[in-house]
Amino acid sequence: MSSHRIRVRRLIPAVALACSAVVAVAPAPASATGAVHNTAATSSHRNVARVHLQVRAYDDSLLSRVNTARSQNSRHAYTMIAKLHRLARSWAAHLASTGVLEHNPALVTDISRLCPNWTNLGENVGVEGGSSAGQMFSAYMHSPPHRANILDRSYTVVGIATVTSIQNGIKTQWNVMDFANHCH
Repeated sequence: MSSHRIRVRRLIPAVALACSAVVAVAPAPASATGAVHNTAATSSHRNVARVHLQVRAYDDSLLSRVNTARSQNSRHAYTMIAKLHRLARSWAAHLASTGVLEHNPALVTDISRLCPNWTNLGENVGVEGGSSAGQMFSAYMHSPPHRANILDRSYTVVGIATVTSIQNGIKTQWNVMDFANHCH
C-alpha cells in the first residue's frame, strides 16, 4: 500500500447566492402551426429537454469562465473529464433533491475510486436563484477559498455539473465543481 500526500480543501461555508431577479420557467411554446399539444407527457418531455440544454450551457459557461480566469493568472486550462462530471452531477442532484447546500462527505472515497493516483483534490459547491452562470462564477471568485480552488496550480482536471430545481415556479441552480490531479 502506497501512501499519498493528500491535500484536501474542504470549503466551508459554501457559496450561496441571493438573486434579485427570479426567473420562472415558461411553458412549452406552441408549435409552428399554432396548435398547442394537450398531452402532459409531450409538454413535460419538452420542458425536461429544455432544462437539460440550459444546464449544459450553464456548465459550459462556467468552464469557459474558469479557464479564462486561469489563463489570466498564468495557469493551464482545466480539462473537464467525464468521470468527474458524473461525480459532480450526482452530488449536484443530491443537493437539488434535499435543498441543503453542503460538501460531499464521501469526496475522498469517490475520487479515490475514480482516480486512484490523485494527490490533490477540492470541491466548490454553490446555489444560485435564476439562470446566471456569471453570478455563480462571480460569487466563487469573490470567495477566497473558492477562488483558490479555481486557480490552484496543482489541479489539472475538473468536473462541473449543475442541476436545476424548480419549486413554486422559481428556478434554482445547484452547482458542484470537483477538482483533482493525476486523473485521466
